[in-house]
Amino acid sequence: MAKRAAMVKKAGVSRVTAKKVTPSKVQAQKAQMAKKALLARKALLAKKVRLVAGKKRKVKQTFFYFVVLAVNFNNRPKSTTDFTATLTRGSQTYNATFDDTGVAVFYDIRTLTNFSYVLRINNEDNEQVFQGTVPANREFYIAQF
Repeated sequence: MAKRAAMVKKAGVSRVTAKKVTPSKVQAQKAQMAKKALLARKALLAKKVRLVAGKKRKVKQTFFYFVVLAVNFNNRPKSTTDFTATLTRGSQTYNATFDDTGVAVFYDIRTLTNFSYVLRINNEDNEQVFQGTVPANREFYIAQF
């Protein structure tokens, strides 16, 4: 008992406190601290996941006006000299001409489009070679024919 009293005195702990600390209590405290550390780590990981998942892509517009690209079935630009494109929505009709690289720009329609349109492409002989539906919220449309 004298040894214990000397150890208690050396450690600067009162006898009452020294009697209350048992190995099982120490183990319980260590287990509780480990549990808190684990929960803190999980919370940190969850926060990181929320930060990564919370970042939504912002639409970065590159076109101011609606563009139609004409390509063949190998996704190569089609030679479209004197071709015309027509977009129709109800009674509204918009026309554009293709350049020789397969690009038609509709300067009357700002992007992103708010409505869906029907696209018709006519060749130099005014024969329809393509018809398709352009969905809303688009900057461009690729017509493959």
